[in-house]
Amino acid sequence: QKAGKAGVAAGRMGAHATDAATQALQPLHDMLAVAPAAIKALREREAALLTEQALQEEADQKRDAIATLQREGSKVYGSDQGKRRRVEGLEKEVRDLDRALSAAAAEYRRVLGHNQEELGRLQTHRSERLAYLLHSLAAVQHDAAARTATTWRQVAADLERLSPSTRPGSAVAAGFCSGPS
Repeated sequence: QKAGKAGVAAGRMGAHATDAATQALQPLHDMLAVAPAAIKALREREAALLTEQALQEEADQKRDAIATLQREGSKVYGSDQGKRRRVEGLEKEVRDLDRALSAAAAEYRRVLGHNQEELGRLQTHRSERLAYLLHSLAAVQHDAAARTATTWRQVAADLERLSPSTRPGSAVAAGFCSGPS
């Protein structure tokens, strides 16, 4: 009967330890909840970088086209007047692209700086929270193990105080455990 009560008590302590472990692990849940926002911010940075790279590539293509038009003779591209208009149009497009590229680069630097600042803050916070989490979890596990051990030591002491005839290993107990003769 005492062993049964001790088993019930150990079960209750286990349930309490599980609840306490859940609370100790809450910071991990909180960190995981922040992950989607961090991923979104990194995707924003990636999009800004892709925009900058696409504008740079387009500006380079236009510059190459201008250089080609200026090198080639009018025989391939028509009269000098038409070639000149095409070059002027491309030069205007390059100026517009350079302005857009400048704005895209500034946006990328802004997003990059913000990401680096936030990721640094997140890393510091995460390190502190994980250290606290591990300390809390270790304390919960230690307390649960100590309480369970105390309970079973008490049961063992109570069993030791029983009369020799009902103690495990006695002739009566051996008779029940040895099976039919």
